[in-house]
Amino acid sequence: MTCKNAKLSGKALDGLRLQTAILSGSDLSRASAEMTDFSGADLFAVDFSWAKLRKAVLSQADLRGANFCMADLSGAVIRNADLRAAQVDEWGTTLKRLLNLSGANLSSADFTGSDLEGADATEALAVDTVFADTGLTAVNFAGANLSGADLSGSNLTGANLTGANLDGADLSNTKLTDANLRNVDLSTCKLENADLEGAVTRDLEHPLPPEIEASLREHSRWIASGGSAGSVANFAERDLKGLDFSGCDVRAAIFDGANLAGARFIKSELLFTSLKGADLAAADLSFSIITGASFVGANLAGASLVGARISSAALADRGGRRTGRKMPVRFQRANLQGANFTGARIESADFTDSQYRDALLGNAKLTGCVGLELDDL
Repeated sequence: MTCKNAKLSGKALDGLRLQTAILSGSDLSRASAEMTDFSGADLFAVDFSWAKLRKAVLSQADLRGANFCMADLSGAVIRNADLRAAQVDEWGTTLKRLLNLSGANLSSADFTGSDLEGADATEALAVDTVFADTGLTAVNFAGANLSGADLSGSNLTGANLTGANLDGADLSNTKLTDANLRNVDLSTCKLENADLEGAVTRDLEHPLPPEIEASLREHSRWIASGGSAGSVANFAERDLKGLDFSGCDVRAAIFDGANLAGARFIKSELLFTSLKGADLAAADLSFSIITGASFVGANLAGASLVGARISSAALADRGGRRTGRKMPVRFQRANLQGANFTGARIESADFTDSQYRDALLGNAKLTGCVGLELDDL
């Protein structure tokens, strides 16, 4: 069967045998193809968005650049398929199109031996899904539910798993080099022989309370979905003394007035994070990325910001377009007495009316900061 660029949106294709069919560039959005056999088919850049593909067979198919956004692939068999990015010509321009699995239901599907390099699987439902020996380099699983999934032997180098649910997942013999595992609880995963070199991970020996873990997971879903799912983590006025948020993604989270004395945010990401009036005495924010955050009126006495990267954040309008304006990190009226900024990079931060007696700035690089009199340090 050869039917390139076919208009099959909403059509019923259930149970058909379409092995080795050529359907490249076709529109099968909202089509029903349950238990359909597409094995070995040319499905290059096919639009399967919102399609029903339960128990379909797509093994050894060419699925480069396909769009499975919000599709139901539960129970599908997709072994040894090519799901990498594709070069697609649109309106005379060649574009790189990533495989889109965002929001798709992949539960109990089998991707064994397939290549999903660079795929977008944000918010995907992949409960008990098999990704064994699969190429998952640079895949975006942010906010995905991978509980019980089998990822053993897979290559997840540079993958983004921020806020993913990996409860009971099998990560044995996986390569997670340089992967982003912020807001991920690995305590129930199988990690035998997993390679985590360079990965941003949580400290398994200092887990957060379950309700905090749940809030961070919903927060990651909120970030991954652009605000359409999940919810903002709001810890205002909470007693979080001594808790370990190291490696967490707390972008835009709210900690106003919280007790964070002795808390740890090592290698955490704080973009537009609000810590106004928070008690961060002796807190450890070493090597964290702090962008556009607010510490107005916060107590950072004796806190460590060794090696932190502190800079302004570019502001965008509601359409995501840059406005040319920037939000600096604000330390106005903060207590920075004895804070340690050794080796930090601080750009355009506002220290107006802050108390910084005995603050340490050895080997720190300061550019465009206001409110600091370096002779007083």
